[in-house]
Amino acid sequence: MHAIAQKYRPDNLKKLVGIASAILCLTLTGCGSSYEPEVDLDRVLEIFEASLQEPIRTSATKSTPRDATPATGVATKVVVVEIAPEKQDAAKNKAFIKLFTKRLNEAKLHKLNLGVRQDTAGRFVGFTDEDKNMSLDTKEHDVFSLELDPAGGRVVATDQQDKSIHRDRSYNSYYRPYSGFWMGYMLGSMRGSHGTYYRANPAMRTNFSRMSMAPRGYAKPGSSFRSARSMGGSRSFSGGK
Repeated sequence: MHAIAQKYRPDNLKKLVGIASAILCLTLTGCGSSYEPEVDLDRVLEIFEASLQEPIRTSATKSTPRDATPATGVATKVVVVEIAPEKQDAAKNKAFIKLFTKRLNEAKLHKLNLGVRQDTAGRFVGFTDEDKNMSLDTKEHDVFSLELDPAGGRVVATDQQDKSIHRDRSYNSYYRPYSGFWMGYMLGSMRGSHGTYYRANPAMRTNFSRMSMAPRGYAKPGSSFRSARSMGGSRSFSGGK
């Protein structure tokens, strides 16, 4: 009886009620925790598109052809010509990564310096790169990825801290395969690496048809998407474009 009395003393009851309340709070509402994306995926896609439309500046490219002008925004269905990994120019890939990384950091997309790498599937992966060595170190982490969806004619961005969050951007409106600009070569390289990797690893293929997009403006403070995530964790959503 004494043990039972001790168990149900007022101070012990307060502790039990506190624990129960904390568990209920975390389960139902998140207790005021707020969802704050590390980067805005729409801004990442915008900067990627702008980088693709810049002229190629490498030692092998001394000038830009006069007729190689950026796209006018006229929407047309395009087919990106696949460039197999063995036919890609490693120096070109490295130069574009350097350019894209520079543009991301100029835009101050993240509170920390960002680095970018390209994996064997052709994805570009952005990560925190505090020491600016362009290598993912122990205390650094992935922030976003960009992957080509050839069938959908789009580039899909994914939040690497919450992989249920995606945004996309069609390249049909701006793709022009001019030799003097990055887009023809880089999108072709992405498609070549994408196709080669997933033909060899079909089980790893991204299922774009089952992928839902976060709504436009999802990352802005006060957005309904952010409020919903803060209140109750993951929600289903659609309508990315």
